[in-house]
Amino acid sequence: MPYSNDLLMSVARLIARMGTVEMADATAYAGSVLRAWSSPAPSAGEAFTAGAAIVQQAAGLGYLSITRKGVKAHAKFKAGISRTSVAPGDVRPAVSMRDAEVAADADILNDAMWLMGEMKFTTHRGTAHVLRQLKAAGAWVPSKEENRSVDWHCRSTGDWYLSPFADWRGRVYLQSGQFGSPMTDHINRGCTDLADAKVASLDDQAYVAQVIADEHDLTLGTAKDFLSAPVEWCATHGVPSKLGCFTRAAWALVEMSEGKPCGYIVQQDASCSGFQIMALLTGDESLAEQVNLLSPEKQHDLYWHVAESAGIFEMLAGHGITNTSVARSCAKAVVMLVGYGAGIDTVGEGILGKGSDMQLDSEGNPIAATFGGVVLSADQCTELAQAGVNTLYALFPALEGLKKNAQEWAKSNGGTSWVSPSGLRCVKRDITVDEESGEVYAETGAAGALPNLIHSIDGAIAAKAIATFGAPLVTIHDSFGSSVADARRVRRCVAEAYISAVESFDCPFELPNVGQIDTALVLDSALVA
Repeated sequence: MPYSNDLLMSVARLIARMGTVEMADATAYAGSVLRAWSSPAPSAGEAFTAGAAIVQQAAGLGYLSITRKGVKAHAKFKAGISRTSVAPGDVRPAVSMRDAEVAADADILNDAMWLMGEMKFTTHRGTAHVLRQLKAAGAWVPSKEENRSVDWHCRSTGDWYLSPFADWRGRVYLQSGQFGSPMTDHINRGCTDLADAKVASLDDQAYVAQVIADEHDLTLGTAKDFLSAPVEWCATHGVPSKLGCFTRAAWALVEMSEGKPCGYIVQQDASCSGFQIMALLTGDESLAEQVNLLSPEKQHDLYWHVAESAGIFEMLAGHGITNTSVARSCAKAVVMLVGYGAGIDTVGEGILGKGSDMQLDSEGNPIAATFGGVVLSADQCTELAQAGVNTLYALFPALEGLKKNAQEWAKSNGGTSWVSPSGLRCVKRDITVDEESGEVYAETGAAGALPNLIHSIDGAIAAKAIATFGAPLVTIHDSFGSSVADARRVRRCVAEAYISAVESFDCPFELPNVGQIDTALVLDSALVA
């Protein structure tokens, strides 16, 4: 049977991201797309059989090539979107880049991406040239990619636009992976400005200065000292982490103080957005407090709270590690990986990955790493993980119930399908072929069920925040960027988007309910800062 052109292109985009794949894998990918697009979904075996026909049909249209080495996609499908600068009004992709890009009434999402596509960017030359100066003097040794980014911005002339796109969960990206996108790295984030520079009022200046101080520990006096002699400053104080962002923030403080138009993009980050969303879904006030949903000031740090409650400080001290930042880093691995559905062993590996000078066994498996000058074994990292994970679930028992219910829902349905608060239908019904037996089976996606669902709400929050804001925001997942003159009202818009997204979300499984959160407190909270 003939399949729709949209489905065939979606298969080609998926295979393009995989490179050249074996025919069996290409057939499985095509079958996974078909299952995602079909209601009711065919069985894994039926989808695999149909997948072979889909691959042949896509090849007949030139979307795929079948060779002795395997199946590969035409070059035009490699990115899934246009990677060249575009002007406002051009047709841009709405929902793309994923096998489950099911068309839906996602007007909020599409409108947000259209607004984002109309943002005009330019290079902040002062930042680019300071970075080049530091590189030339040997004060900073950039990676190959960082060096290319600096050179690109130093050569850049004129303004540019970026193509927004969304993944299958409705998370929005701004041409990630290319020069000139704030989503890529600290160089591009620092060197990329809003072309529409604005003058900040005194109140705006004070607010933005506080955001900069919190992120970079940077004051106007320090900014002036750094910019007047960056090479000497770095020799004395060391090279700042996120050097590109630090440099641009320094320029912003100076520009605002002199009353000049400033194109600096003020990024305000959420305090663990995934856990903020889970706190609102479950009504967990104690978790909401730790992720700054209930206070107008950023008073709490969930990572620190977990490290302290789990005794990670003391455990590390017993190994001779007294640097408190190491304990917080370990706790961050616990929180982030548990949020992604990981178990204790995976969290232990995550903690081990936070160290340096990784030691491997004969098979290439990591067995130890260095933390603050002290070597910890993989087993010791697993002990830290066990303490952290057990404590996290003890502090916030609704989290474990939420994870369990999400996984049971995915298993009972043989996959996942839900509608995000943006109106996008999110579907994941993959099939896999066993390499040894050749057996075709359906993947339930149980392990990723909760994080994927949370990410869809996260994406809807970004879209709703842009709608409330009435203008584009430079969103980097749970970070919201605006001009210096608009930064103060971003927090309220994001808070309204959080409440709207969670209240409108029709969860496909039962939510543990442990209380009721006062949304009036959330509206005035420091959930982003």
